[in-house]
Amino acid sequence: RLSKFHSSAVMGLQAPSSWPTFSWATVKKHNTENDAWIVIKGYVYDVSRFLPDHPGGQDILLEHLGTDATEVFSSDDIHVHSKAAWKLLEGYRIGIVETANVLEVQTTKKYNIDINKPLLYQVGDLGNDYWEWVHTPIHREGGIRLFKTDFFEFFTRTPWWIIPLLWVPISLSLLFVGFQNSPFLILPPLAYVTGVFFWYFMEYVIHRWVFHIYAGSYKMNLLHFLLHGIHHLTPMDKDRLVFPPALGLVVAAGFLKFFSLLLPISVLHGFVGGLILGYMSYDLTHYYIHHHVPLTQHLRSMKTYHMDHHYKNPDAGYGITSKFYDGIFSTLPEPRTSS
Repeated sequence: RLSKFHSSAVMGLQAPSSWPTFSWATVKKHNTENDAWIVIKGYVYDVSRFLPDHPGGQDILLEHLGTDATEVFSSDDIHVHSKAAWKLLEGYRIGIVETANVLEVQTTKKYNIDINKPLLYQVGDLGNDYWEWVHTPIHREGGIRLFKTDFFEFFTRTPWWIIPLLWVPISLSLLFVGFQNSPFLILPPLAYVTGVFFWYFMEYVIHRWVFHIYAGSYKMNLLHFLLHGIHHLTPMDKDRLVFPPALGLVVAAGFLKFFSLLLPISVLHGFVGGLILGYMSYDLTHYYIHHHVPLTQHLRSMKTYHMDHHYKNPDAGYGITSKFYDGIFSTLPEPRTSS
């Protein structure tokens, strides 16, 4: 039902005859974590596969399995849902409840794009519609395809464990080189810690002014989609979340060269090593809050905060590890309303 990126929602009170009809007795039986149905506005949705990835956590869904969840889904006072959430919901629709009056469901704009074909060859032609399209997330098992050839496609997917496997040795090696080049033992660790904290400023700068650079032309659409757009389109794709290592190595070499023009050799390598450690904490935190239930209050808060960035307002809430620089630069999102 996601073969084309457009709404399959039906307007009006008549349900389409093609949808299977289920009794309430049948719906109520599907009320477990592995067999999870809900009803919204007369439509039946099987959300079993989506429970672990629900941006608001699965607990709120578990409370309403096998029941009519129209009120909780539609009410801003209980749990706010954006147009993007309604779009995601469409992919899990399996039928209607018998004797139900099927109510009007929010629809989304149609785009001339085929989600089953490699997207890199299509996004440029969206023009000014690209920005709205890429910020209407979809949830698609197996992800989406960028390239026609498997060789290039391979380099667009990165499992999370590659990040510490690659970058921990590099970060520590740079710190070791720092000790070799410093006349004072205290300088490399101080530079290392400074690099870590400087990264958190760079995290904000890169996310806001590089990853969210406005697109609209053919070339800018391609650039944005490769840098960050694909993550906003499919935010729960586990293999398209952390930064690809091949590109990361190029960026790291560029940082080392750039800071060599600004910093003395006694602190250079320690500082860049700290930057890399800060980057790792950012990328792994980013993955964790997308795909796990956080154990600490801070990370639970950041998960909610970041999911709002994806599903409600991509022009606010740029922080991943903290909200500090959003406060400094006045990009904190509007506070949630809840009861």
